[in-house]
Amino acid sequence: MPVIPSTSELTKSRDGIENPHREDSWLGYLYHENSKYGRRKSLKEFYHFGQIRNDPDTIKTFIRHFKGYDDVPKIELPMVSFNSPYSFEEIVLKRRSVRDYSNEPISFERFANLLVLSYGITGSMPYDVGEDQFLRAAPSAGALYPLEIYPVVFNVSTLEKGLYHFNVKDRCLELLKPGDFLKESFSLFCDQEVVLQSGALLIITAMTDRSMYKYKNRGMRFIYMDAGHLGQQIYLCATAQDLGACALGGFYDYEVEKFLDIDGFYETALYGITLGPMTKEDHETSNDLRETF
Repeated sequence: MPVIPSTSELTKSRDGIENPHREDSWLGYLYHENSKYGRRKSLKEFYHFGQIRNDPDTIKTFIRHFKGYDDVPKIELPMVSFNSPYSFEEIVLKRRSVRDYSNEPISFERFANLLVLSYGITGSMPYDVGEDQFLRAAPSAGALYPLEIYPVVFNVSTLEKGLYHFNVKDRCLELLKPGDFLKESFSLFCDQEVVLQSGALLIITAMTDRSMYKYKNRGMRFIYMDAGHLGQQIYLCATAQDLGACALGGFYDYEVEKFLDIDGFYETALYGITLGPMTKEDHETSNDLRETF
């Protein structure tokens, strides 16, 4: 049964802010409250973890789970090859949400670097079920990696315009729908001007069962955490290559999911990130900010 705290049990936040729209936000509060662990109330969940850990077949299923599309054109992504002119400290200090881009195309090499270094396979380690566990640059709860990336390409050198899927295991882009989807993407993402200026839009989705099979209700928390980890990874990879990035949480969920041809439940849209070459002004602002530290 859902736990609903009484008004007397609730206190104002320590920063003094009280949400005047709390009644319209109960679903969020209730989910968080009812997905909390307790030593006694969560014994079934803890037992479930142990069962999975001792089931080699289930573990092998997790390790092997990658999404891919058959019978679509595939564009292989080159091996990562770039040397950023910035140190790690400079990349962190330069990282910003950039909403203005130059009109130049994103180079295919930089685009490929960003995808592979943000969510691609970066290594492997032997697992005790006799198979390798693939490792990635971004962390993920239980190494389950529930997220998928769908790039919508508007202006990337040598790449045809269209909707793609990033096939992680095969390190390639899969062309799902060719065409110019700039105006449609602008509409899907609530008419935000940054979309019209971008060279590409990355739509992030979650395959919910990958996490929730193991972690049940708590798994949804981990999915959102994973999305945050991936978002920061994309920002840093973009900044290291003089690309601007801007995360967008405002979009029409049902329409985006229809555009991607996903069911919206077992795979659901989480957010988007625009990309584009930084303008001269963005470079100068970043340098000025860096010099203040």
